Amino acid sequence: MRYINNRRTKAVLLVTIFCITYLFTYISYIKPMTAYAATTGTVNGTGVNVRSAPDTSTSTNKITQLNSPKQVTILDTVNPTDTYAWYRIGFDNNGVYTEGYIAAEFVTINVTYTEDTDFETYMNGQGFPESYKAGLRQMHAQYPKWVFTADHVSYDWNTVLTAECKIGKSLISGGSIDSWKSMAPGAYDYDSGTWISFDSGYWVTASQALVSYALDPRNFLNSTNVFMFENLGYNSSLQTEAGINSIVSGTFMQSVGSIGDGTGLEFNGVNYYSYATGLMKAAQMSGVSPYHLATRIIQEIGSNGQSNSISGKTIEYPGYYNYYNWNAYASGDLEAIINGLRYATGEDYEATLRPWNSRMRSIIGGAIKLGTGYINKGQNSLYYQKFDLVTSFSHQYMTNILAPKSESSIEAKAYSDSMKSSTPIVFAIPVYQNMPIGICEIPTGTKSSNNDLDSLSVSNTSLTPTFDYTTTKYDVIVDNSVSEISVSAEPKVSSASVSGIQSYSLDVGTNTINVIVTAENGATKTYTITVVRRGNSNNYLSSLSVNNGTLTPGFDSSRTSYDVSVGNGVSSIVLSAQQQDPSASVSGAQSYTLNVGTNTINVTVTAENGEIRTYTINVARDAAQNTGGDSGSIDTNSYVVNESGNAISGVTVGSSAADILSGISFTGSYVGKIVKTDGSDNNGKICTGDRLVVTNGSGNTVNDYTFVIYGDVNGDGEVTSMDLAYVKRHILGGRALEGAYALAGDANRAGDSITSMDLAYIKRAVLGGRSIVQ
Repeated sequence: MRYINNRRTKAVLLVTIFCITYLFTYISYIKPMTAYAATTGTVNGTGVNVRSAPDTSTSTNKITQLNSPKQVTILDTVNPTDTYAWYRIGFDNNGVYTEGYIAAEFVTINVTYTEDTDFETYMNGQGFPESYKAGLRQMHAQYPKWVFTADHVSYDWNTVLTAECKIGKSLISGGSIDSWKSMAPGAYDYDSGTWISFDSGYWVTASQALVSYALDPRNFLNSTNVFMFENLGYNSSLQTEAGINSIVSGTFMQSVGSIGDGTGLEFNGVNYYSYATGLMKAAQMSGVSPYHLATRIIQEIGSNGQSNSISGKTIEYPGYYNYYNWNAYASGDLEAIINGLRYATGEDYEATLRPWNSRMRSIIGGAIKLGTGYINKGQNSLYYQKFDLVTSFSHQYMTNILAPKSESSIEAKAYSDSMKSSTPIVFAIPVYQNMPIGICEIPTGTKSSNNDLDSLSVSNTSLTPTFDYTTTKYDVIVDNSVSEISVSAEPKVSSASVSGIQSYSLDVGTNTINVIVTAENGATKTYTITVVRRGNSNNYLSSLSVNNGTLTPGFDSSRTSYDVSVGNGVSSIVLSAQQQDPSASVSGAQSYTLNVGTNTINVTVTAENGEIRTYTINVARDAAQNTGGDSGSIDTNSYVVNESGNAISGVTVGSSAADILSGISFTGSYVGKIVKTDGSDNNGKICTGDRLVVTNGSGNTVNDYTFVIYGDVNGDGEVTSMDLAYVKRHILGGRALEGAYALAGDANRAGDSITSMDLAYIKRAVLGGRSIVQ
């Protein structure tokens, strides 16, 4: 038993020693630690790793990645001895509460904003949209001395977005997730299923969604990324070597010795013993912020400095350096770096100190080029160096669409928190015209965004233009006999789905068919087919008849000209017609008044498709037969004939010639017709001055009456203000009315010529009072 007790005692002792040792090691690793009272923060980076421990030396401790503007709860601040600060955070991970560690530089602490009336007034005065204000309030609460100015640019949002989405204009690493890469024609090779590279290292065109995210200033209104809007000019009162050292710490520029080739940093006989000192000299000579110069070098060369752009040992151009990678783009058979070093060998001496055959000549000369080409020309922020709004998008320093975001994170390190709190740093933040209401979020999908068709066709006809997956609108025209059409389509990739592949009934006219391709990531593209079905072309009659007389020849739908003869006693005729196709329309089938002689009547049939066919019927009405020589009579009892026997009145205003003739009786060989003042037949309304001409069987005129409508002195068949003016002019001794028109002016029918009383009668009629008795 004693033996057993000794073993148990030893076991307890060993466990106790192990726990103390582990606890001591853990405390040593994370010291010092500062507790937080459940502070919240916003992730300000893209693809930021969350780890199970504050350690970047291994990839096995990665839990997940977070993107801006993910909200997290800051549980602790941890400061390992060998790195920057870390936060222990809690967050929602797709519905599961998760804890882990994240580098503090990628989280902006959410500061409670207390209503600041002056700041609110200032933002309104600057013209910041509401969608900007939440981020500005957070930064103002954290750093109240910072100054935010709204730069209202003259460009429409969509104009800039379209320009920046041009193929090859904005690039992203080819290893990025699919939703970050463009599937536009020229950006993606559908035959090989790969993206097209536009620069060494496999840089491809960024997707419109990613460009929208990077272009939208509202995504970067946090205390880290806001530095992409900082003025990059040199400011000796703000920018120090200490700030530079904060940026270059942990990079190849933290000491000249890290270069390893012993060349040092010499310029004009002066040895700059550190990159920080050399960069300050470059800033003084170029007018560019040394913080920006340091950041730009890290961005272009990499933090380890292993790029051949600054090795000085390339076979092609030994002894030359290009710290900012000027002109370093792939061209022909030359790689980007070699092309950049060839540029470094050029000679412009005073302008940019080329050739860059020493490190400091490259650092200073490249800075001068940056200053004269960009910073001092208005492109004085990281944002404006990428998005050139000065020379209409043509003069952009970098193609990397996320460069302003990554470089702003580096720039922010230059200022200690106390400097940020005490310094009135100025940020010029762009505001576009017609910006989207919502903030453009960063795409996060890893699924394919390919929503193109590989084929598209319709049954029994072809598309116009010929199918091409980049073309989304097509036209098809079919005959009226085609009442249905089938649509077939196949997607470029099997992971996409297609809707709209089916048969469609066609209406006459325009039919719109949409074929929608949905990519694996949910993005859709619509191909539209406009199908025009022609209308029925049948414009034939199935019947045509008259109520008096007979068609000669007999009706045939294909014959369009007919004759009809009627006696003098037939004064009107009714045409009836029926179209073969119910969708066609017929005009001209109605009753007609017949004059003696030939009357031409047209019946038109308009097919559904608009084509017109005209049927013509020539109706010949016989003249009256002279059964009693030239004798005859006329009965005008319905109307008033004046004493001289040459004028007829009693005609109601608006009466037609047909109405008048139907009220007059002719006997024997007498016939009558009504003519206008120019002698032509009157088939319309009666006007003062029209005449009733009566002829006998020999065609001789036996009576000629002129119509008088009291009040109608201008002969238009109406009593209007114009007649009032004519009568007034007559009374005042202007132009006198004569003949039938003078008779018409005697509106009160007093027989005393035209007086002011007649003027009053006409005025009363015009104003809607009492009508003139005819």
